[in-house]
Amino acid sequence: MTGPNSPTAPERSALRLTWVQPEDLVGHELAQAALDGRDAAAVERRWLAAGGHRAPERAGASPEPATPALR
Repeated sequence: MTGPNSPTAPERSALRLTWVQPEDLVGHELAQAALDGRDAAAVERRWLAAGGHRAPERAGASPEPATPALR
């Protein structure tokens, strides 16, 4: 029997996952919506008014978790 975990399966590169907080993705999605020409202005206003942030300069988890109210 063969399968992905069998000794005969071809060797694969290691997979690295970087976990981010869901709220870290909102700013990126709002930036992508603007690039795509989608109108997300109302969502962006609500997000920023609630204390959310625009997309950071680099990807990855933010150093501080979001407040429960923002989540």
